[in-house]
Amino acid sequence: MRITKQDGCFVCVCGYQDREIPKMAGFRWNDPVPKAWGTRSARVAMLLSEHADETCKAELEGQHLSHKQAVDASWAGDSEYNPPAPEGMTYMPFQKAGIYYAISKLAPHLLKNKES
Repeated sequence: MRITKQDGCFVCVCGYQDREIPKMAGFRWNDPVPKAWGTRSARVAMLLSEHADETCKAELEGQHLSHKQAVDASWAGDSEYNPPAPEGMTYMPFQKAGIYYAISKLAPHLLKNKES
């Protein structure tokens, strides 16, 4: 079994006897790659990363690290960011961290203007 990346898709090539492995991981036959097991999801491909070629494995590890950093940031308990609050009110530290995380994901351009 071998996982590669072709045209933006993760492709699994395996023998007929191993066909259930990519199927159970979430790969789809003939989608999006004809006559092969394929997926566009790095999360699905990560499940079989031990079979990935070196280039594909490096990309999957990079995406996994990025996902882990995002999860860690989403659990932050405090932030240096001070979002505007209604008059006479302040945010709790974990609320500031949550607001910062949400803005960084949904509208990062708003943070770049504030941090400059």
